[in-house]
Amino acid sequence: YTTTANLTGAWSTFFGNTFRFRELFAEHRFDGQVVDAGVFADWAEDDFSGDKNRWAVGLSTEIHSDAHSVFVDGEWQRIDPEGTEANFSNAFLQTGYSRAGILSAALRFQWTTRPSIFGDRTQWLGGTLNVQANDNHSVFVFAGARPPGLVCSGGFCFFAPEFEGLELRLLTTF
Repeated sequence: YTTTANLTGAWSTFFGNTFRFRELFAEHRFDGQVVDAGVFADWAEDDFSGDKNRWAVGLSTEIHSDAHSVFVDGEWQRIDPEGTEANFSNAFLQTGYSRAGILSAALRFQWTTRPSIFGDRTQWLGGTLNVQANDNHSVFVFAGARPPGLVCSGGFCFFAPEFEGLELRLLTTF
């Protein structure tokens, strides 16, 4: 069993305005020989993004052997923004399969009650397939739709627009 608790506070000044960020986070995980599971809860107040109160809870489970695994992950958020915007919720559900060193596949569903940011669309469904052809080549395919939002990787974040269609990535290392 692993239990994690975190209390974070940060203040910064940006163009003469002081922004505050506060967060409380707790997670409990069980890692077994065949089943892994975890739950978390999170509360944050973020002046920069305009979130007066942001609540999140999530659950993850995985059933695995030496070579195969099946997983289900879910998360729900409720956000109370500053100002006159109404409270809204976001949800994420993902399930998938992986074969160690060869492939992984997942199906994910995202939902929001905040249509003002995303136009009329409030639901996105997409699937991924990642195939490791050999030690130097892999293929990633995404098909479906995903909402716009912040994408972070390797310490760099950018805003990605809404996407619907087919995405193909080929990765070669040498």
